[in-house]
Amino acid sequence: AYLSPPYNQLIVLGKRARGGNGIASAINDFFGTPVTSGAGINDTRSLQFVYQSVGGGIDDAYVEVGDSGSPSLVNIGGRGAVVGIHTAVVSASATVTSIDSFVPHPPYISQINAIMASDGYHMSQALPSSLALALEPVVPTVIRAGYPASLSLEINNPDPLNAANNLKVALDYPGAIQTYDASGPLWVADVNGSSVAARKGGLAAAATTTLSTSFTAAAPLEFTLTVEYSADESGLVSQAIELQVIESYLSWSGALSDPAGSADIDSDQIPNLLEYAFGGDPESPSPLQPDGVTPLLPRAQVFPARSEIEIQFVRRTDAATRALSYQLQQSASLENASWLDASSNVSDTAVQAVNDDFEQVTLTLPSGSSSMFYRLLVTLSESP
Repeated sequence: AYLSPPYNQLIVLGKRARGGNGIASAINDFFGTPVTSGAGINDTRSLQFVYQSVGGGIDDAYVEVGDSGSPSLVNIGGRGAVVGIHTAVVSASATVTSIDSFVPHPPYISQINAIMASDGYHMSQALPSSLALALEPVVPTVIRAGYPASLSLEINNPDPLNAANNLKVALDYPGAIQTYDASGPLWVADVNGSSVAARKGGLAAAATTTLSTSFTAAAPLEFTLTVEYSADESGLVSQAIELQVIESYLSWSGALSDPAGSADIDSDQIPNLLEYAFGGDPESPSPLQPDGVTPLLPRAQVFPARSEIEIQFVRRTDAATRALSYQLQQSASLENASWLDASSNVSDTAVQAVNDDFEQVTLTLPSGSSSMFYRLLVTLSESP
């Protein structure tokens, strides 16, 4: 069934960069002596084509010493498909028969693909099957400016029978983002600035592969990342992925003369971290938020008639995403104070919007009969 007309019409190449025609005359087990002196090549299959030394056409293919390893091709849809590799010749009085290792023989294909897999390549079928790949991005819950983040691209081949070969993935991050790595099992990736071009030899039927990219954005931004992927059996697909990089303390403080959380650049006794947490300007001393109305620091008010205390403070609306925590603590004495969590004493919590970025929190607690000291502990647990 192999190389039935018109696919038995060969295009034959040789060592001198010359080409010619040939007709495949047989596909047989490779014969032994005297050609191979009984070597193990006898176990394979070969195709044969014959050159008529007498009366052959000018374009007929003739073989000579040094042609070994050159290919024989067939024309499929205007593209050359390799079917044989010149291996040996047999000469007779009026003919020369070329013996080609028959590439489509199953052991050859698997062996060749195994060799090429480490370089991200796979033999392309002349008439590949058709299938549809699917891409599922795995996006980090939080991407913080200034910290490395990882985006994983899971590519699935849902076809239960056919493999997808020569997978390709290409993507370009915005110029403000630096890509520093792209990797995955048997993926070969070329990272150039913010661009990634990756390839993988093959993906078995009903299998999934993952390509992971690592990147860093110096500043907060929202952007659409377009990923293009394809395989021999699947056409080019473009998929948009929406990503958001949020502000971090690292990016917020990056331009300050002293970015340390404990630094007090404007000498207002409010360190950078608290300026960040309460919405202050670390380079301009002020007891108010930028709106000029809302107090910057927490404050407390006692209501004797109600036997209650109200503690008010401003916090960021996205505090949890920024890894900021605001914890009310209490101590019965400031001398050798042992601060304890006071959240269980809070009888009511009210929240009122200040602007898009901040909200005012009012905590109500019983005043009690004994003195009690309170403080608001701000903690930053920022990490990638």
